[in-house]
Amino acid sequence: DVSLNVAHRSGSMDDDYIAEPLSGSSAEYSKLLETSNAFIEAVKNKDYKLCYEKLFDEQLRSIITFDQFVATMSDLDMAAGGIINFKPMQWHFFPSEEEGLSLVSSIKIAEHEKTMVNYRLVFDKNGDGSKVLGFFFKQRSGVLFPGNF
Repeated sequence: DVSLNVAHRSGSMDDDYIAEPLSGSSAEYSKLLETSNAFIEAVKNKDYKLCYEKLFDEQLRSIITFDQFVATMSDLDMAAGGIINFKPMQWHFFPSEEEGLSLVSSIKIAEHEKTMVNYRLVFDKNGDGSKVLGFFFKQRSGVLFPGNF
């Protein structure tokens, strides 16, 4: 079996921290971009309750408690500093199949006080794009190739 999952992102092979409008086949991810931006904005404002109650899928909330989420984000804040900037029209989407689920990951880049961080938010490809199924973050260490985290 051959699967060709095409990744989409703003920017170039040399610089993926570029803001540009969604176009072509990337336009289908507009709701994911909106939800991803809401997540980053809430983290920037330390409005963890909004992330947890409004943006997290019910299943994600069953895996991580609110207190665990706040502790995780506080650890990130201590290590990287608070978010000082991000580009709402910077985007990177890549579809994947995991354990029989069709997923789409959205990667957002945020400038923190001490370093830059890549955030990966995972969505159900067949959902409406308003709920996050999972999230990851790591220190940015260069340009990501499409489909990588």
